Amino acid sequence: MPHELSYNLRRSARRTIGFQIDGKGLTITAPAWVPLREIESSILEKRQWIFSKQAEWRAYERARARTAPRYCDGGHIRYLGQRVVLRTSPYTDRYRRTHFLLAGNELWIAGPDVEDPQWVESKVTGWMKQQARALFAERMVPFARRLGKSPSEWALSTARTRWGSCSPEGKILLSWRLIHFPMHIIDYVVAHEIAHLKELNHGPRFWATVERLLPGHQTARDELRRYPDGLLPT
Repeated sequence: MPHELSYNLRRSARRTIGFQIDGKGLTITAPAWVPLREIESSILEKRQWIFSKQAEWRAYERARARTAPRYCDGGHIRYLGQRVVLRTSPYTDRYRRTHFLLAGNELWIAGPDVEDPQWVESKVTGWMKQQARALFAERMVPFARRLGKSPSEWALSTARTRWGSCSPEGKILLSWRLIHFPMHIIDYVVAHEIAHLKELNHGPRFWATVERLLPGHQTARDELRRYPDGLLPT
């Protein structure tokens, strides 16, 4: 093998040898009865695939690091697809309230603990959830009117990859993290879930309904698929 390759070996009741690459490295899961020499032989056969996937994971980690929010003065978040710089200002009043001001590409936060990154993260995340709740509610209205059906109720979720869902009872969940994305992505997810009020599947009639609600939705759908767990728009 051209490179030394380390891995974690797990034994299980599965019937075949499985390979998984993530932040913990390479994990191989093999049946309890498979000898080590057969596992090593399987690694040799898969070595090019393993090296390729490891390179993809490293690239993903670099991209996630570049886009990850930084909750401090001079840090940044992604808001509606734009990079917004955080500006903090110490401020104390009798009620210890926190104040926000979005001015262009800067979000100003005035509060008593702005030098604490965890405090800033908590407050800014809360602010983004408030913006998400108001915006998503507004964006649902025209799609629901076009469809002729409205959700029985809706709420925000904290999901990272399941951007939305619709239950058989007509309850819609939308991840607040969509607020990081541009408006056309948000509209696609909202239209997608509204369409499920009529078609609770992903068959041809469902996609025809999405297209009727949001013509040209394919562009936004394909773009959103490029963002796996933890990766935000650049």
